[in-house]
Amino acid sequence: MPLQRIISDGTEYFYLNDLSGDGKIPDCLFLAGFDQLILGYRNRSRFMEDKNKRNVTTNTGIVFPTILLKGQLQAKWKKDKAKLLVTPFSTLSKRGKALITAKAKELFGNEVKDIAFLD
Repeated sequence: MPLQRIISDGTEYFYLNDLSGDGKIPDCLFLAGFDQLILGYRNRSRFMEDKNKRNVTTNTGIVFPTILLKGQLQAKWKKDKAKLLVTPFSTLSKRGKALITAKAKELFGNEVKDIAFLD
């Protein structure tokens, strides 16, 4: 989908998706490494348990690609050729795995042939 634009109160804004949605955060989001959600907040307790901090960032400031599931960071992900490797921070429910699988298929399409949950 091409980049869209809208002008509101004299300011130009850009977006990729349809603006007619309900504005809710999707149940599953794949966040890139160094994602602004993680970088933009000093207090990350709203979306990440403190015990998972080492799974998300390193002491040197590296921020891993992660998965936001139902508003909480639940796993890291890595694409390795045609395989998607998902490392959960704790045991995922069948519903959680299904949400991740569906979102991966939506995002990566035929690029990913296999999804491995590294429990």
